[in-house]
Amino acid sequence: MTEDNKYHRKALGCVQTAERLHDPGERAALLAIARAYLGLARHVAERHGHGTADPTGEYDPRRLENA
Repeated sequence: MTEDNKYHRKALGCVQTAERLHDPGERAALLAIARAYLGLARHVAERHGHGTADPTGEYDPRRLENA
């Protein structure tokens, strides 16, 4: 598993957990952490010279936009 893929998985985990939370503050905090993980994934991908798409299809960045 590549570094950027690890960060994508961590971001997805944050989003999935945030979806189950009722407290808006906790939800916002987890979504901010997810965005930070995505930034790390982008950084790693740029460093390695390839895109940030998760080839497994498990991660959908639109979930952060709609959360």
